[in-house]
Amino acid sequence: MYCSFFFQFLKIDEYFISGFCFGGGFMLVANDIAPAYAGIVFGISNTFATIPGIVSPYVVGTLTEKVYIL
Repeated sequence: MYCSFFFQFLKIDEYFISGFCFGGGFMLVANDIAPAYAGIVFGISNTFATIPGIVSPYVVGTLTEKVYIL
């Protein structure tokens, strides 16, 4: 039991460390691109970022239509 908990802790720690590696740097804000049209640029970028989140459940549902997990 203790060994399993230790390895789970290491795996969670590994996720946090890799997240910090990929999350570094600075983010480009819509206000930096076009200050006068920041709201429009942000809305368009959010629209493109939301489309995969809407489409992916339908794609996964069609690919795994007859797969049942207990």
